[in-house]
Amino acid sequence: MRFSQGDDAPLSFAHHVPEAALARLGIPLGRTRDDRAVQRAIIGQALVRHDGGGGRISYSRSGEWWRQDRYEDTPFGRARVLGTVDTLTKMGLLNGFRAKRGAHLAEEKADRLQSAFWATESLVQAMSGEAVEHRRPRVPVLLRDENGDPVALPKTQKVQRIIRTMERRNEERAGIHVSVDPKAVAQGRWRFSNHHWWALTDAGEWTCVRGEEHPYMVQMFARRSFDLHGRMYGFWTGLPGVRRSELLLNGERVCEEEPDWSCLHLDLAYAMCGLRLDGDAYEVPGAEGVVSRAQLKGAVNTYINAADPVATARSLMLKRFERDKKGRRKWPLSMTWDGTKAVIARIEERHEGIRHMFGSDAGVRLMRIDCEMAGQVMDACAKASVPCLPVHDSFSVPAQHKGFVEGVMDEVLDRTRDRLSGSGSTVYPVARLHCAGAASGLPGAEPLGASSVEPETAPVVEVAGLAGEAPSAPPVSSPVLVPATLVEGPPAVLAVSPPVLVPEPLIEGPWGVAAGSYAGSTTDPRVSTPSLVDASPDASWTLQDVAPVPRVIVSAPDLQASSREPRTAPPASYPFPDPRGSSIAVPDLAWTSEPPVTRTASAFSPVRGPHVIYVDGRPVKGSPFYLRPLADELQAQGHEPFTPPLREPILAPGLARAGSDFPLGRVVAGQAPAYTVGTC
Repeated sequence: MRFSQGDDAPLSFAHHVPEAALARLGIPLGRTRDDRAVQRAIIGQALVRHDGGGGRISYSRSGEWWRQDRYEDTPFGRARVLGTVDTLTKMGLLNGFRAKRGAHLAEEKADRLQSAFWATESLVQAMSGEAVEHRRPRVPVLLRDENGDPVALPKTQKVQRIIRTMERRNEERAGIHVSVDPKAVAQGRWRFSNHHWWALTDAGEWTCVRGEEHPYMVQMFARRSFDLHGRMYGFWTGLPGVRRSELLLNGERVCEEEPDWSCLHLDLAYAMCGLRLDGDAYEVPGAEGVVSRAQLKGAVNTYINAADPVATARSLMLKRFERDKKGRRKWPLSMTWDGTKAVIARIEERHEGIRHMFGSDAGVRLMRIDCEMAGQVMDACAKASVPCLPVHDSFSVPAQHKGFVEGVMDEVLDRTRDRLSGSGSTVYPVARLHCAGAASGLPGAEPLGASSVEPETAPVVEVAGLAGEAPSAPPVSSPVLVPATLVEGPPAVLAVSPPVLVPEPLIEGPWGVAAGSYAGSTTDPRVSTPSLVDASPDASWTLQDVAPVPRVIVSAPDLQASSREPRTAPPASYPFPDPRGSSIAVPDLAWTSEPPVTRTASAFSPVRGPHVIYVDGRPVKGSPFYLRPLADELQAQGHEPFTPPLREPILAPGLARAGSDFPLGRVVAGQAPAYTVGTC
């Protein structure tokens, strides 16, 4: 008998037979309660797996594997597990095999095996009619290592927040009753065993899940990181899509077509680069040999999830012998290796704006983002009392609530796009300048203190733009009142000429073009200037007195740019003056009373982090949300992602290579070009 990886389930502490049932088997009972608990768990899981089609249960016999404390807060231990399995195997209640040392570390994934056991017919008959208790995990969060094995959760505040969030969402799902449409059961598309729900697939095969009346989810993370994967799983996620449409949530039939996000991972990748996806993402011009859109869709998704182009081509070549749910080949059988590489090149040309994200193992990070989006949709549905079960990037909801859920999904997608691209609403600070009234002896003069200046509400200018970058359209400048030249007078009385309307200066900086930061007012209602044309100050104010504002133009990414057009990423640093500082276009005034009231609105802070890193000498540009985890991984491997590669020296025309008599530009076969940089 040959075994292959993927046929077995890991050993768990989730199924238990009653302790009284151990006496019926005639096995030697464990000395302690923990010993008997391990016996009950191993027998219970073997019975459940047998009810689900006779699958195997894998475990490890390596002492090093057990020293990693993978079964925290359970009585599982190497001595207890190995002793129980060996005893039950000798008594003919279990079948099993022992894997060779290091077999789980084989180079080929299909050859990685662990020791395994499964129930015999003797055990099933002896335990016939015995109830099996199902225990849910102690915490609804699972962390796996690079090989997919579970590891202990670190005791940090971040992990505790994730656990509390999942517990809250499971409590909200506890009020949902899941059942199957009786009409579908009567038509023979469903059947039920002691511990499983069996569903008929499109290919005519039966698949089973351990069904529950009340749903329960577990969030799974990968590669020892809580920034990777993170999708939520329940028993319904293992059902075929056509069978999920026959479920009933609180007695209501769910949608035949689940609401989902189209091309979500590509859409998120474009948002990270400050672009928007244009047209059909799976329409790849020039892809010769591919006969269907479904095959192109599989190729695009495989490429963005793969670690490199070679792994993509290898995976597609293996899919030539696989078929989808409708019986069609996942990749053309006649496709060659060179033809597959040509299709990959066409995919890069179609999605030029995110070329650097293909073959970069971005899928596991994009999954972390879409699981957060799914959580936001579930939270909104819970507030609206709408039953909702997530299926990765789609949702199983009652048909009557489909419109509501789709609206929530659109809002969540828009917020996520803005967050990844760094765009949002930026409020610029605007200060209001309050001037004193005219002095005595001048037109409209009133004694000081006769009238008070009440602070007015400071206007704000709201501009949509990228965090740390210039918005695509600047706000319209408005005229501002500024005081005219000061008039000398007694120390106790400050006289000024009537205020004059002048155009407000524009200030350009990393947040775009905003209106000037001063606006003036006067305490004398009798002094007014009806228009810019009629304004005539008593004392002239020449334009030479106003210092010029440095003008720096910043190119910001256009969020409406097509995905078919190339784009230049914005610079990583901004050598601009702070737009929230005082305007140099208005001189400081000597105040005899209290200083003016300045009201400053809060401004949006750009996302900190790199905007460009270097991978194998190539610059990779994008959002800090995407680049920061990648840079951390490169640094952990000993690379310098923030250091640009050294450029080759530029040689003057006619400079010869070292040790050669022929001029530059001639290449001799078999000789590597070597250059000598000299001095003139």
